[in-house]
Amino acid sequence: MLASRSRGIRALTLASSLVWMSVVPAAAVLAAGGPTVTPGSVALTASATSAPVGGTVTFAARAQDPGGTPEYQWWVESPAGQWTDAQNYSTASAFTLATPSAGDYLVVVDVLDAAQVAAGDWSAAQTTAPHGVFVDSQVTVAASSAAVAAGHAVTLTATATNIFDALYQFWVQAPDGTWTQSGPYQTSPTYTFTPSAPGEYRYVAFAKSPLAANNPAGALQSAVGLVTAWGAPAEVTATAATPTLLADGHTPEAVTVTVRDALGTVIPTFDGWVALAGTGPVSFP
Repeated sequence: MLASRSRGIRALTLASSLVWMSVVPAAAVLAAGGPTVTPGSVALTASATSAPVGGTVTFAARAQDPGGTPEYQWWVESPAGQWTDAQNYSTASAFTLATPSAGDYLVVVDVLDAAQVAAGDWSAAQTTAPHGVFVDSQVTVAASSAAVAAGHAVTLTATATNIFDALYQFWVQAPDGTWTQSGPYQTSPTYTFTPSAPGEYRYVAFAKSPLAANNPAGALQSAVGLVTAWGAPAEVTATAATPTLLADGHTPEAVTVTVRDALGTVIPTFDGWVALAGTGPVSFP
């Protein structure tokens, strides 16, 4: 194995490129003037972003190498955060990942022209962003309250299962359809937002490992949750257990009062008075 990865750091086993060039200067110069992989042309796709324990996922890479032959080196980060050289440089542009245990796996491919591989020009490799595979992983999110008054804060709490050193990001959709994010991925599993207007607020949480891409290929999404915010009281309705109540001053009757805002949302914590008055029979429609 000519190179190794540690979590977040790629380290060449050679002391420096200068030392290596002093050993084989002719090969290095030859590689520098020959075909190279076009920067930004390397792409990585996967047959799935999730798999069962004991399953497999197939990855495919493609790269532009005008006049040359691209070779691919495949790296895998295990659920424990350890990088391994899963498949050394070769013309094999596909790789099958086995998923023997639960957790999130990351796959990266380095691409060099065959002449660069022969020359050991490792620093010239074009590298893809890590692509994630989730095995028995899950993200859930819950709100501190399912209904609040507009202007009162709500705290979202996410929980990630089988995701290494999980980082979190939250998104909240306002009643007008606009989405707001919590900011960059963070170590804290909580996020607090304040509904500014009455209506329904939808929310979702994402979780990923630190090196995974900030997109659907690297992050896992929770189910969508809902918080309802109510506004000022606008309507009051009263319902009695029986349609007719004799106002004799003695017969008790239970009356249910419902308060709603202008959108028709029930206000569960209304603090006020509702008075019923009259003589003779009082009917409730």
